Amino acid sequence: MNRTTDPPGDPWTEYGVGSALGLSRMPLGYRDGAKVFSGTYLTDDSLFEWMEIPLRKLIDAGFSLRDAVHGYVAIYSYTIGFVIEEQGVHPRPGEPDERSDLARRAERLDAEKYLLALAAGEALFTGYDERFEHGLRLIVTGMERSL
Repeated sequence: MNRTTDPPGDPWTEYGVGSALGLSRMPLGYRDGAKVFSGTYLTDDSLFEWMEIPLRKLIDAGFSLRDAVHGYVAIYSYTIGFVIEEQGVHPRPGEPDERSDLARRAERLDAEKYLLALAAGEALFTGYDERFEHGLRLIVTGMERSL
């Protein structure tokens, strides 16, 4: 999560979503940006503040420290993992990998044997922003229900 200020009245759910959205956009401008960034939240001293604020938000909302840490790590890991996968399809900003071309993919798939995999192609290789936010809200909704 990449916000280092705590906007007044910003509920933890919107703070978490907004932070993850910001974090997801940051590495997209760089080739393998998410791979370079991954893992740093545990080892880089400069990231402690980035961890302190969302953990405080979650604890103040009623989560135990354990659940706050697990929720924070789930959101962070989802975000970085999603961007790594997105960058696998678009290794350079704005340049899709030819293997993700839907028509070429459809030619390689046996439509009778892999009907669902074929149908999932458009959802897998388009609409990254909408898909990212939808998945993120599924995580946050699950966290909310666990309170």
